[in-house]
Amino acid sequence: DQRYIAVKAFFVGSPAEEGDGDSSSLVVFVVVSGSDVSLELHAFVAASNRWYTLACLQHHRSPVLSLDIQVEGDISGTGHASVLLFSGSTDACIAVWNLTAVVQGFLVSGCRHKCLSVPDTAAVPTTEALIPRLVLSGAHQSGVNALSVSPAPTALKCALGLQHEMQVYVVASGGDDQAVHLAMVRMDQASGPDTGETTTKELSVRDIRAGNVLLAHLSSVKGIWTNGHHIVS
Repeated sequence: DQRYIAVKAFFVGSPAEEGDGDSSSLVVFVVVSGSDVSLELHAFVAASNRWYTLACLQHHRSPVLSLDIQVEGDISGTGHASVLLFSGSTDACIAVWNLTAVVQGFLVSGCRHKCLSVPDTAAVPTTEALIPRLVLSGAHQSGVNALSVSPAPTALKCALGLQHEMQVYVVASGGDDQAVHLAMVRMDQASGPDTGETTTKELSVRDIRAGNVLLAHLSSVKGIWTNGHHIVS
C-alpha cells in the first residue's frame, strides 16, 4: 500500500495572476517521499500540463517524514545559485542534498521548452540517481517528524566567528523523542577552473553550538519553524 508521506515544492517562472491565464513560463519542482522509502524529485511544466521525474534520491533506509528546501540566487540564470534539500526520516537521520545541477540542467538545457512541443519520448529527461552531500546521524532517538531550515543571520555568523559571506543554514528539527535538535550547515564554495565563477564544491557541517533540547515537549514534536533567530515548536 503505497502512500505519500511528505511533499515540498518550489517554482521557477511566473505563475498566472488572478484573471490572467498565462503561466507558460512556470515550472514547479516537487520532492515527494513515499511509504516505500522512495524519495524523488519531479518537475511539472505548466504550459504542457505534464510531469517529469528528474531524480531518485538514494540514501534513506526508512521512510522520510519531513522535508525542507532552501533556494538561493536565480536558478534560471547564469550566476551563482543553489537548491538544497533537507530530509528527515524515521530512523533519526537528516540528509542534505544538492539539487542545483539537476534543476539547472532541466532549465538551462532547453528541456523545459522541448517538453512543450515534441512527443514525450523525445523530451523526457534522464532520471538521475543522487546521494546526499551530508548526513546528520542520530539527530534524534527516533523519527524526525519536522524540519525547518533558514539562512543564518549575519549576527549569528559573527558570534560564531564565521565570515558574513559564508552560506550557512540553521537546521531545526523535532522528533518522536520529544526533543528539538539544532545544527549549523555550511555550504563551501570553490572557483571554477576556467571562468573563475563560483561553483558548488561540497557541503560540510559546522557543529559549533549544535545540540539537542531534550524533553522540549511532553509528547512528540510534530511541527517546527525557525527564521534563524528564533525556533517555534
